[in-house]
Amino acid sequence: MTPSSVPIPLGRVHGSHRSSFRHGNADGCNRFGSFQNRRPRGVIHFWAIGATILKTMTIHALTGVAALVGMYALAAPAHAQDGNWYAVARAGEATNTSLGSADFSDGAAYGAGIGTKLGPVRVEVDADHLSGSLSSAVDGSAWDYNTSAFLDFKLGDKSALSIGGGADYVQATATAFGSSFDTDGTGYHYSVGLSRRISDGVIAEVEWRRIEANLDVPFGSGDLETTVVRAGVRVTL
Repeated sequence: MTPSSVPIPLGRVHGSHRSSFRHGNADGCNRFGSFQNRRPRGVIHFWAIGATILKTMTIHALTGVAALVGMYALAAPAHAQDGNWYAVARAGEATNTSLGSADFSDGAAYGAGIGTKLGPVRVEVDADHLSGSLSSAVDGSAWDYNTSAFLDFKLGDKSALSIGGGADYVQATATAFGSSFDTDGTGYHYSVGLSRRISDGVIAEVEWRRIEANLDVPFGSGDLETTVVRAGVRVTL
């Protein structure tokens, strides 16, 4: 491609410079070409050293990740054999629920799930039912299918503080005057909880959870937000 064929945005070039670029002025083009062809040796050495360091760091990082994965793969069967699988059931209340600009009254919240311990992290899969009313004529309910990861911090011999979060898939239904409207969407949640071991294999807990999801609605905003406060029990399987 010759210099005269390079498109130049005229709105950014002013005065005589516009003419010299459009008509292939030798002085302007030679300056541009000499700048492009100039390759300072110091810059080349700098980038070569940087590339070598980056390559070395990448190799070490990948080696470390591979070692951790291998250690976890060896330890995983031991965790499963130690009886770390458990079932959980919870019940409470969904409060401060809104869909877009519409505020719902408080409603029931209950659900169940199954979980296990993977190293320092407790992983759980749950199905939770949430409900609320927009008015005396409009009722709302939703099934929240979610996965969570928790970190448990010991508070003495029998108690623990849990901090968690995860992803949600929500299926919601609104019923009004005998008709219903269904929608769904994805979101996330985060939670804080306290638990206490009450016997071998049985743990009681209370949890505060915030859920936010974006639902597919034909009008207005589909942002669903709710706070769930509930108590539950975990039983080792």
